[in-house]
Amino acid sequence: MLSEHPEIQIKDAIHHYNMDVFNRCEVNGAVLLTLDGWEDVHPSLVTIPVDWAYAIPYGAQYFAESSNNVQRFLKACQEADIHVP
Repeated sequence: MLSEHPEIQIKDAIHHYNMDVFNRCEVNGAVLLTLDGWEDVHPSLVTIPVDWAYAIPYGAQYFAESSNNVQRFLKACQEADIHVP
């Protein structure tokens, strides 16, 4: 893509997205690659699905000494055959 369109500049975003990242995207007229879960996070941005052979790891983080609610959630994931270590 870059060889055919040298005017494209690829910049890394911070390691996590927040509203500042989306606002900068709007102000600078930039394209941002995001997960589907961010689809409606900003009223001025439009999400267009892409069909690329690309995968991104995704997971849940929780405190090692988690609450009963978190433990129940993890158990429900395991019972639904969702991999949880």
